[in-house]
Amino acid sequence: MARVLVAYASKYGSVEEVARFVAGVLRDDGVECDVLAAHDVRHTTGYDLVVLGSGLYMARLHRDARRFLRRHRDELAHVPLAV
Repeated sequence: MARVLVAYASKYGSVEEVARFVAGVLRDDGVECDVLAAHDVRHTTGYDLVVLGSGLYMARLHRDARRFLRRHRDELAHVPLAV
């Protein structure tokens, strides 16, 4: 069974809602999903796919999303990533 991390960076909560919806759709297809705020993710190892959701602010990803990508750069090089 595939294991997916759906991480999100949200200022007002709407991105979290979308992340939970995406995870629900994946779960309906039999995929094991973890949904976490980007700032709460400690590692990305052990996942077959990582999905990162973020709002855009002044044409930039949310600060927590940018930090997530920097912090997990080495791990993410070995797993498919959707942003």
